[in-house]
Amino acid sequence: FFKQKTAYEIGVRLVGSEMCIRDSMTALYVTHDQQEAFAVADRVIILNNGRIEQEGPPLALYRQPANRFVARFLGMQNLLAGRLLSDPLESEALIATSLGTLRGRRRVPDLAVGDAVTILLRPDAASLILAAEGTGQVENVVHGQLRSLSFRGSQVKIEVAHGLDTRFVFELPGAVADALPPVGQPVSLVFDPEGVAVLAAEELGKQTSTQADK
Repeated sequence: FFKQKTAYEIGVRLVGSEMCIRDSMTALYVTHDQQEAFAVADRVIILNNGRIEQEGPPLALYRQPANRFVARFLGMQNLLAGRLLSDPLESEALIATSLGTLRGRRRVPDLAVGDAVTILLRPDAASLILAAEGTGQVENVVHGQLRSLSFRGSQVKIEVAHGLDTRFVFELPGAVADALPPVGQPVSLVFDPEGVAVLAAEELGKQTSTQADK
């Protein structure tokens, strides 16, 4: 019932958004519902105690949150510490982490080799490595234990434990549900570098709309 009600409410907001576009009106809509904000807005502003943390198009915020606060506010909890290994001038970042070496997108300016960073693994960044495929790839691979799974039709939500204290939540295509091991068994995943975002180790504060649009 809750999901049906939410979908209905978002539908109502979308009608209002379409009316604004049709009549060339600008509207300011305040919500704590991230899904609703992404659905109805062409620009999103995220506030923290009255301070703008980030603003820009919904897709830009999702792909590259400005800092840990924004990532968590958007419901993305897969954060871990790392250290930059690659040359700052390269288009991609190579990072040493507790999971091994990860390759991700660079969006934080003024980083240097050896700097501490925070890595965000977006929930849609992971793909299942099937047993027949093997795990010869070195970068962007994590081996863990499947702690839980929830089949949701087009998606299956899984929780993976790595070591004693690290857990991640990912959303895989529902079509791979049959290929997942039983809960409690080992599982291997590979991450798309486009879904591995590099954040500064410390929160960055305000990010301008120009930066978010890039």
